[in-house]
Amino acid sequence: MISETTSRGTQQKIFKNDRIYKFNHFGYEDIAEVLVSRLEAFVCGIDYIDYNFDCIDNKPVCYSNSFKLPGCQEITLYRLLNYFEDFSALKMSCSGKEYMNLIEDRVFQLTGLNIHGYLAKIIMLDSITLNEDRHLNNISVRRMEKGGFEVMPIYDNGMSLLADIKRYPLSIGYNFQVGMVKARPFDDSFKQQVELFQDAGLLKIDIEAFYKDLTEAEAGWYRFFDGRSQMYERAKGVLLSQLERMEGISWVRR
Repeated sequence: MISETTSRGTQQKIFKNDRIYKFNHFGYEDIAEVLVSRLEAFVCGIDYIDYNFDCIDNKPVCYSNSFKLPGCQEITLYRLLNYFEDFSALKMSCSGKEYMNLIEDRVFQLTGLNIHGYLAKIIMLDSITLNEDRHLNNISVRRMEKGGFEVMPIYDNGMSLLADIKRYPLSIGYNFQVGMVKARPFDDSFKQQVELFQDAGLLKIDIEAFYKDLTEAEAGWYRFFDGRSQMYERAKGVLLSQLERMEGISWVRR
């Protein structure tokens, strides 16, 4: 049963000049956020948050523009679903497809949104990036100022690409460690989660354009990797190997 809904840790954030700056807590979350958002730019039909590198007080950070809209309210699925008094009890007794159906049905009752396709994109992306922190507080909808709801852009990918170097030490090869990562929230297997959403279709990625963009972007990034080049090379290696491993399973070439 995979029904956890809370994060493993609280990441320090600073809000400044309409930007959100995120500090590293477990390892190289900034590198993971930027690499994943770079990939998302070449995935067809997804709305995502763009992250970039920066430094604050000589500490590496990543930042995005604020994605909060005036007059609108962001509501996480965890908060939304707990409007139902029986949800806590129900979620403890189900997993996999049953849990997925429970969440989708309850969200539809409260918002009128069919989130199956939205969840499919998140789950398939996570299977590529090995995001181990996709709890229900990292999936949200937005209540619009004039009424109605919409899904939020995909966000919070910092715990991807083996970013937690305490759990996944740099001294151990990543090819061994990728099999240790547990998925969330419907099953602890990334492939099993992907199978739940096969009816939604696979992600379409302009992969050649992504490879070209990544090569061009790296030249401007290395100044943020002082003493951390091993972290970047591992994160990139994990991403590229996962793209190869998951092609035809969670994504296809555009």
